[in-house]
Amino acid sequence: MDALYRELQGVISQDQIDGGGLRVYTALDPALQQAADNAVNGFLTEIEQKPGYKHPRKADYSDMARTAGEPANYVQGATVVIDNRTSPDGQHIQAICLRRRLFPWHDARNGDQ
Repeated sequence: MDALYRELQGVISQDQIDGGGLRVYTALDPALQQAADNAVNGFLTEIEQKPGYKHPRKADYSDMARTAGEPANYVQGATVVIDNRTSPDGQHIQAICLRRRLFPWHDARNGDQ
């Protein structure tokens, strides 16, 4: 849903967004979005917990580092879900998952730690 929010910011003012009353029609599926987020985050956490994993871990990325805007050097991932039966041209994205701290706004709105 973050991608939808960013698109709105490019089309209408923040006051219009904050004022509410908008009706936005999209092919994004909130349940599928949540499932994609959970799957990607779970898989990345599983990778970090493997014996012998020698790279930075998300759990070690401190709030102080996040506030200072330091880059997140731990493993990250993304996925896009499209139903090819209804969208062979890729025009109907059903879920977009940018997991972990890929962008500064991502943590704040999703509550990711």
